[in-house]
Amino acid sequence: MKKRGFDRGREKAIIDMYNKGGASAVEFLKSSYSGDWPPLGLDIVNPPNMQVKFKSAYRDVGFLIRSFVMLDPIEAFWLFNSFKKGPIRGAIVYGLITLGKALSIGGFVRPIDKPGVIHVNDVYALARNTEKGELFFANIQDHEFCHTLQGLNDQVSLTSPLKNDRHGIMDMFDPKKLNIFNKKRYKYLGDEAEVQARLWTVLSNSYQQHGVAPVTQMEFLASLHSQGVQLGDDILGRMRQRPAGRAALSRFPVDEEFVAKHSDRSAAKELSSVIEKMSAGKKEVFVLNVLPMVYGDWLEIIGDRFGSKRMGHDHNVLLREIFLKNAKEAATASRKKDALNLDIHVGEISRIAKIMPADDACNMFTMIARGHSVSDHHETLSITFPRRTEVWQYCLQRLYENPDLTASQRTAMKAEFNAATLVKPRSRSKFSRPFVGIGSRLGF
Repeated sequence: MKKRGFDRGREKAIIDMYNKGGASAVEFLKSSYSGDWPPLGLDIVNPPNMQVKFKSAYRDVGFLIRSFVMLDPIEAFWLFNSFKKGPIRGAIVYGLITLGKALSIGGFVRPIDKPGVIHVNDVYALARNTEKGELFFANIQDHEFCHTLQGLNDQVSLTSPLKNDRHGIMDMFDPKKLNIFNKKRYKYLGDEAEVQARLWTVLSNSYQQHGVAPVTQMEFLASLHSQGVQLGDDILGRMRQRPAGRAALSRFPVDEEFVAKHSDRSAAKELSSVIEKMSAGKKEVFVLNVLPMVYGDWLEIIGDRFGSKRMGHDHNVLLREIFLKNAKEAATASRKKDALNLDIHVGEISRIAKIMPADDACNMFTMIARGHSVSDHHETLSITFPRRTEVWQYCLQRLYENPDLTASQRTAMKAEFNAATLVKPRSRSKFSRPFVGIGSRLGF
């Protein structure tokens, strides 16, 4: 492991990308990982393919309308009473309201409509010209960059942090700790997409300190702890009692000077606050199960082969979902005799099958061969594969061709294949040509 010390290479690289107007997603990740790509400790096989552009927030019509036109009930009441006391007073109050809104956020992304655009508040951008402001500005852009990749993930996968309540975080809060004044804020902070964005900025700074990405649950927790996230005394105590926990805390030690000067203290404080607001029975579940899975999902979003598996899950969730989404689309294209889209989707099926972990490919083969529903750990999707269809055969063939399969895994897959009694498609049109002869090619 290489120690970074207190250099500001990450911040300067991100600011340089902003000054140039944008960069590729991989260039952004390389900057956030202090110049390392792939990051030390990760196995990158599916890097995000997207260009990221920076634009002024004040060029976004929606932001201007929200800042200068739309008022919530409290603001409207305040403004109405101010104008009753005189137009000058009313104009001043209106100016204060709109100024507060215009300066309320450092940037934003419309991840569904325009996932590759980061809208930057020009006032906040001025901070990049000062030494203390570099970290502040870089953390804002890293946060928004996370949302751009979540938007890309939403396009290519079946579920995403943006649209699916995959962990039920809001249900974990203690109702007694929420009230009319803070409930809206914790609904925002407890959103999976926002939790993931804060984890990312905390951990990208952790990488600058430690020079390696956490690749186990214990290392992940130790990395958060090293950046000032309050995990809870009980959890830390148990980590110190276990050899793996002690090793992780030793590998990711706390450096108070680094935390003071280089960590994302704002994100760490917000994550700590979310943990503190959890009910007694859910706090441990959130820290030990949910946070690692949200991090594992992020690792998969940036292309790591073993993201969720590193955090204790039994398969790569994102690669499975991309595979299934393209299988669904390929089946639709085949049925409609849409050659162009069929080629696109079977190409993705082939690509994902090659980079999927071998045991994942073997398990997928078994489920698809049997025609079973394929559900992920979030229980938010369920797909049944109709057997003996063109796409069914093609998926089996590509999974069998995974280059990392062992001889025993191939033997097991052959047994499943024979049990499925594969038959050729009735149609001999060009849509069936890629699938003809699959039995003989696999040696069944």
